[in-house]
Amino acid sequence: MPRSPEETRHLFDRWASTYDEDLRQPSGPLDGYVQSLDVAVTLLPLAPNAAVLDIGIGTGAFAAMLATRGARIWGLDPSPEMLARCRALHPAFSLAVGSFSDIPHPDEWFDATAASFAFHEVPPGNRPAACAEVVRTLKPGGILCLLDIMFASSAAAAEARTRLGRYWDDQEEYPLVGDLDALLRDAGLRYTRWQQTAPCHWVGGRNPGTANAHAHQGYSSLSPPLGLTGSNRASCILEADSWSLRRAARPEGAAASKVRSSWRARRTTLLGNPASSATWTP
Repeated sequence: MPRSPEETRHLFDRWASTYDEDLRQPSGPLDGYVQSLDVAVTLLPLAPNAAVLDIGIGTGAFAAMLATRGARIWGLDPSPEMLARCRALHPAFSLAVGSFSDIPHPDEWFDATAASFAFHEVPPGNRPAACAEVVRTLKPGGILCLLDIMFASSAAAAEARTRLGRYWDDQEEYPLVGDLDALLRDAGLRYTRWQQTAPCHWVGGRNPGTANAHAHQGYSSLSPPLGLTGSNRASCILEADSWSLRRAARPEGAAASKVRSSWRARRTTLLGNPASSATWTP
């Protein structure tokens, strides 16, 4: 059963003093934490002096990477102890208690919004409103980058749960990439892109380059995960793009027929056997 927001706040209050040390060598679903941060930061093409909101800022590790590129950082976290630790490490950040569902800023305020390993703490029933709140405070054409523990499908999550055993947290309900993509689209975001960065991590969102590159297609774009090669790499592209085509707004008429024909040809070329599944090779 998922934790309540109050239980989550207490968890991170207790964890704040050792959080950074613990994540130097993470295990379980957090395995690959540093690598995933390194990939995510490259997906945020920030202009100098950009106003960036980090939701679930924690002790500020991800925000600090953005600040070195000239970003002005605003941070929200439900844990006062995490914020105290972040404030001590990064006194230039503007910090406040808050969450995805309660962003104390006006509409269209931020040039970019980022979050790392935080969205999965939003209770599933609150996720549509959380996505709407994120989009509300983002400037038109603004950048969104969500990095988290999530999975391409329910089957992928079940496999991870079996593989990780006692390291799996049954109080977490991790998002599925397609479900989160659909929530963001329902909230008004378009032209999203998703990429797997570690065995249990995906990063996605929108940046102006994504929108420009895919405006003519009308559906989401995905990149194959790092560490996959050959047929495994192709399998992952298939799995990801299949839900993308199902969920996204599709072209009509001749354009729709062209997309479907292109997809069938791509599937056959890549795999031959659409039922094959990807495996992660570190």
